Amino acid sequence: MPHLNIEYSANLVGAFDVPTALRRINDVVLATGLFEPAQVKSRAIMLEHFRIGNADEGEAMVHARIHVVAGRALEIRQALAKSVVATLQLALGPVPGLIVQVTAEVNEMDETVYSKVVIVP
Repeated sequence: MPHLNIEYSANLVGAFDVPTALRRINDVVLATGLFEPAQVKSRAIMLEHFRIGNADEGEAMVHARIHVVAGRALEIRQALAKSVVATLQLALGPVPGLIVQVTAEVNEMDETVYSKVVIVP
């Protein structure tokens, strides 16, 4: 833990540097000192079909969902969300003509209903 799921709108392809975003977000999460490297799992999913408000075009989005085991202080979760938003913003190149919303949320997972196995060869 944590799991980081990043969704981004298809109109950001070419402007949103996904490999850089994933690397930098993992670095930010690890810099908190709360997690071991093998615990941080991130992935990005391009959303081909999306809609923002009533706009047919001119809008784009990047959103991160960060799932952590319950029990982290509110201040830690808030700081993590802000750091991830700032990191995602740095991974965006120029996007002329697009209004881009960059957002993040931190969700707590109930460890009593989370299951994990590590398969080692």
